[in-house]
Amino acid sequence: MTEVFLDPEADQELLRLESDPMAEKLLRRVNDMLDALERDTSDPALRRHRFSNGLWYVLIPYHQGDYALLWETHGETVAVRYLGPDFR
Repeated sequence: MTEVFLDPEADQELLRLESDPMAEKLLRRVNDMLDALERDTSDPALRRHRFSNGLWYVLIPYHQGDYALLWETHGETVAVRYLGPDFR
């Protein structure tokens, strides 16, 4: 199983979602995506959109505004570089 680490800004956003009762569904979707990264980073659903320098972009659909997750691997670990509103 892969270890997932969040950059400080991504971690702050996750904490914000956890404290917002209105964000329960979004938080569940974000946690599902983080769990998927722990299970298998080679899953094609996690590698649909590639950025330069090995960053991958995952869209988390949400009715109040989609969220984005940018991640990259470092050996047996995953670093989440961004978690927040979709910036495209």
